Amino acid sequence: MKRFSTLLSIFCAAIVFSPVGYSEFVSVCDRTTEVRDAIVAAVPGKNACGDVTAEDLLKITSIDLQSQNITALKAVDFNGLTNLTKLSLGNNDLSSLPADIFDGLTELEKLYLYSNDLSSLDKDIFEDLTALKYLTLSGNDLSSLPADIFDDLTKLEELYLPDNDLSSLDENIFDGLTELTHLYLYDNDLSSLDEDIFDGLAKLKKLPLSYNKLNSLDENIFDGLTALKILDLGKNDLSSLDEDIFEEPTALTRLTLNYNKLSSLDENIFDGLTALEELYLGNNDLSSLDEDIFDGLTALEILYLGNNELSSLPAGIFDGLTALKRFDLRDNTVDPIPLTVSLKREAGAGEFKATVDTGAPPSVTLTVSVVNGSIVGGSNSIPILAGKIESETFTVERTDGTTAAVTVDIETLPRAAPGFLGYKYVKSTDDLPLTVIDAVGGGAPRRIPADAVPSETVLSANYPNPFNPETWIPYQLSNTSDVKITIYDMRGTVVRRLDLGHQRAGYYTSRSRAAYWDGRNNRGERVASGIYFYQLQANHISLLRKMVILQ
Repeated sequence: MKRFSTLLSIFCAAIVFSPVGYSEFVSVCDRTTEVRDAIVAAVPGKNACGDVTAEDLLKITSIDLQSQNITALKAVDFNGLTNLTKLSLGNNDLSSLPADIFDGLTELEKLYLYSNDLSSLDKDIFEDLTALKYLTLSGNDLSSLPADIFDDLTKLEELYLPDNDLSSLDENIFDGLTELTHLYLYDNDLSSLDEDIFDGLAKLKKLPLSYNKLNSLDENIFDGLTALKILDLGKNDLSSLDEDIFEEPTALTRLTLNYNKLSSLDENIFDGLTALEELYLGNNDLSSLDEDIFDGLTALEILYLGNNELSSLPAGIFDGLTALKRFDLRDNTVDPIPLTVSLKREAGAGEFKATVDTGAPPSVTLTVSVVNGSIVGGSNSIPILAGKIESETFTVERTDGTTAAVTVDIETLPRAAPGFLGYKYVKSTDDLPLTVIDAVGGGAPRRIPADAVPSETVLSANYPNPFNPETWIPYQLSNTSDVKITIYDMRGTVVRRLDLGHQRAGYYTSRSRAAYWDGRNNRGERVASGIYFYQLQANHISLLRKMVILQ
């Protein structure tokens, strides 16, 4: 009797302390057929379900049951698979799941349940999945979710819920998911969201909410989402947005608002989105835009404004968008939308600039014709850089022997650049041709004498500008003086000094008389591309201008 008692104690101990627990082991032969076959295939050297032991189950880390036409599962199907890290059940015909089917899977990190027919889930179905990082429930028939269904998934990083029938979500459903980086909610029937629903998701980077029925959003709904980079609100019913709605997700790089009912946008709505690279506003009802609406979007590369009701764009709207690589204005009320180019006179004699009223979306080069004169430097091509409203200053000289006014005009207009759609350049009818040097009185042709004395000392724009590798710096002196030109870099460091010596009062504007710089520093080395400044010093006068080297 004593011997029997000892054996019974050992047997009971084996039950209590076995790694699997003898009482929990369910023969693989008693599981759903597809699960049984997958388990046998995952155990090397075992060909029959009856040969698989509890110890064998502990060695399995991944089970793939995708696309097996499974219609139902047993609660015991995954018993003993406590070291499982990946379980794929996607693309089957499951309409329900046993409430405790995932019990004990405390090491599971990835769970795929997409493309089934699930219409509901038990509130405790995921309670043991405390290591889960990835969960996809997309492509099911879920119309609602229990408020606390995700409460135990504190390590979850990616949650996929698109292509369901969700019409509402509890305001606390994502509470505790502080590690979440991706939350997909697109293609549901959501008409509203609680303002606190995303509270605590400070690590969230991607939030697609497109293809829902959202008709309004609280101004604070995205507060705290400081890591958010991609926000998609396309294909909803939004007719307006609060000016502060994007105040806190300042890390956004892509913002999609296509296919809504927006008729206007506040001029400050995108303030602070300095990292934004892509902005999609197409297929709305926008009839006008404020000139400052894109101010500060210096990283913007793609801008889509097609399929709205725009007939024109305000002056300066592209000013500062120096990174823009592609935009689309097609299918507006006016197509293509006109961008007006012109020329404007500057303060110095014969000086002018080329302009684009909206700012140049891509860089544009205008071909300029001159009557009774020529552009100093010889080039009639004047570039306006992307994101700029005007070109650098250019100077025109009168042709010797003429007395009529010297005028400039824009010749053949450039076409839209590749990747920039739905606009055309038009020439101003108000400002052109532009007189840059007035006519000389007296009737008879005359040339300006070589010893003519200007009324003031002037430092003019260098030509060409931008340049590579050499440039000429024109100036005029109202008094005889020692002349020096100093060239500085952006930090104010002296790059080169040109000591031009003692010079008589007069015009030093032609190529033969202007100061010449070969683009080298005082040591004879080529300087790097960038912005530089040149300073004229003559008598007690000091004048400063800017130039650009493009190597």
